[in-house]
Amino acid sequence: MKKMQLTESELVSMIEKIVKDIKEPKEKTLIKVNELRNIIENIIKETYLNKDNNLNEKWNGDVKIHNTGENTDKTIDDLENELENIKKQSKKYQDRGEKVPEKLLKKEHQLEFAIRAKKHWK
Repeated sequence: MKKMQLTESELVSMIEKIVKDIKEPKEKTLIKVNELRNIIENIIKETYLNKDNNLNEKWNGDVKIHNTGENTDKTIDDLENELENIKKQSKKYQDRGEKVPEKLLKKEHQLEFAIRAKKHWK
């Protein structure tokens, strides 16, 4: 497949030309629209997909995780029990028709994150 290197302005001018050509018979316009679509699809495939049609994206450097040590001494069971208690507290607020405090929601999210991390993101 031949690589096409089109700039954004070239794509815009191609689109503008197609819009101007709409006065032509529908068949010609449809052919031009399909050609443009194929060009754009090829650019996307060449730029963002590898040969297996999978996204070809990579992290820019290593992800830095700041370890607070807050949950290092707790087991997964401890964290799950604590999460269950937090969810029960949240449910009490919801049952009373009150808004769950942000502090409680934040703790719930932190525990869910810690559990996923201890399970090695499974």
